[in-house]
Amino acid sequence: MKKISGFLMIIGGCAILIGALTHITGWSPASYIFGLGAVMFASSQLNERYKGDNLTIKRLKRQQALGAIFILLTTFLMFSENFYSSILFNNHMDRTLKTLLLYITKKNTWILTLSIGAFFELYSSFRISFELSKEKRS
Repeated sequence: MKKISGFLMIIGGCAILIGALTHITGWSPASYIFGLGAVMFASSQLNERYKGDNLTIKRLKRQQALGAIFILLTTFLMFSENFYSSILFNNHMDRTLKTLLLYITKKNTWILTLSIGAFFELYSSFRISFELSKEKRS
């Protein structure tokens, strides 16, 4: 099971990278590639459990899970860009709701959530490996 989880994480990470890089160019299947990669990566990330007693590692695993959730949120924001113009020209919508939806679906807001998720994933992965090696030495 651990091999399958690692395989899904690697393939999902590559699909996330390819989807993010090609989404910038405007290629329409990029959101689907990113979304598939995000689901694969997040599912393997959320299924990994730490069975030890180290509170630091448990905290870092929660941060990793939060990073995976931010990456899944990025997928939603990538797809919501398609609704921007339909919201913009909808005159029957409540003004406050319309302003909120226009802000959320604005182009390139997905970059913010992807950056936050990537930061959580990167920081926690380095710290977890450091804490595990420290735990093995003791």
